[in-house]
Amino acid sequence: MLIKDELEAVMERWLEAIERDDAAACAALCTEEAIFLSSDAPTARGRDGIEAIAQAWIDAGERNDRRTTLASGHSGDLGWLARSYAVDFDDDGGGVMTETGRYVIVFRRAPEGAWMIEALSIFASDLP
Repeated sequence: MLIKDELEAVMERWLEAIERDDAAACAALCTEEAIFLSSDAPTARGRDGIEAIAQAWIDAGERNDRRTTLASGHSGDLGWLARSYAVDFDDDGGGVMTETGRYVIVFRRAPEGAWMIEALSIFASDLP
């Protein structure tokens, strides 16, 4: 399997956890030192902080996540994906709001060989 495919598989597991309303499973995909940077939330550090961010997305009704990998790479035990996304959320009026944006994820290979999320920087935009 290509490393790009392995990294994308981690993100598939993340999305499956969101769909199951399982924020703890999202956090378990991250290293102990992981950091999330977002334009619409405070910086999240460590699994507890990341679990809180994932729970907020679940509580907002995140669903129907569509994403495209724009670029990927790796060097040794570090890998990365750059992706665009569109995701639907419940709006306050009972309808659906679509958010689009881009993000970069850095992964670190754990000693047992699994890829773990080390850092994510995400920002919403109206641009593709």
